[in-house]
Amino acid sequence: MVHAHKRPWLLIIANSFGSVATISLSFLLIPTMAEVGAALALAGGSLAGLAACIVIAERLTPVPVPWRDIAVSAIISICTGLAASLASTALGNMPAIFPLAAGGVAGAAAFLGLTWLFHPAAVTQFIGKLRARLRIA
Repeated sequence: MVHAHKRPWLLIIANSFGSVATISLSFLLIPTMAEVGAALALAGGSLAGLAACIVIAERLTPVPVPWRDIAVSAIISICTGLAASLASTALGNMPAIFPLAAGGVAGAAAFLGLTWLFHPAAVTQFIGKLRARLRIA
């Protein structure tokens, strides 16, 4: 947005917030946590810079954020990862291909099931295209 509105000088402000946050967090975290503190300080400074960029971009061009869709995506991804992890952990003592396959199948089933729960038309369309593709092959 900054470049689209021809105001690149606003990037100095956003980067300043990130730099100040990184330096401040470095003074606080590095003495007690060493390299982990340095990593956390860098991550915190990056998040501060990102927040400043979001605020600046929102003021230049307000775009509605689809919070519901973001929440649905987060729920689906967490449940998919959890299903894949549980399925692969259940077969932990077998050769690696079996936990991998079980995790993939469980994750795919959870993903399709949850997507169908929130967006049934999208899954129906996907299954229709998959059937048509399998008929051709």
